[in-house]
Amino acid sequence: MYWFVKERSANKAIPTALPTNLKSVLIISCTYAYWFLFCAQLLGLDIFKFSHMSIVPIIGFAIYITGELISILGRVDLGTNWSHGAEYQVKPNQSLVTKGTYRYSRHPIYAGFFLVILGGQLLVESYLVIPFTLLCYLVMHIQTLKEERILTAHYGKQYIEYMKHTPRIFPRIF
Repeated sequence: MYWFVKERSANKAIPTALPTNLKSVLIISCTYAYWFLFCAQLLGLDIFKFSHMSIVPIIGFAIYITGELISILGRVDLGTNWSHGAEYQVKPNQSLVTKGTYRYSRHPIYAGFFLVILGGQLLVESYLVIPFTLLCYLVMHIQTLKEERILTAHYGKQYIEYMKHTPRIFPRIF
């Protein structure tokens, strides 16, 4: 719910472009489809469920909560600079954010989403954890590369310097 409320307030502060290309619509549709599936799993729909190992859901829940916190903190740090990932735009008067979660990751929101997907599927003990996290990584990688091309073109040397000192997704990993 936080995400949808903040998206509306960011859009009011600085108007956004509506995604019109097929790729953007596909990204948004897949995101909603995943959340619908995950909610169904939480409500008891067993999809490729592996054996009940009591520690796995606990670990999954911890990873999920960590991911939620990271993505929300990243969103808070961006404020009205945020735009939907499917928009591929730099908003007027947008500033480069390098503080808060952005000191540790150039894309903390994606890092948080990745942990949410991983933790969520571990929480419901589903073998879908494997294809979902691999797909999430692939989409995240493609998305960050495209966003970084746009940010480099807009901010130039300032963004290139930032890239030299801050990892793309997870500190000390990548």
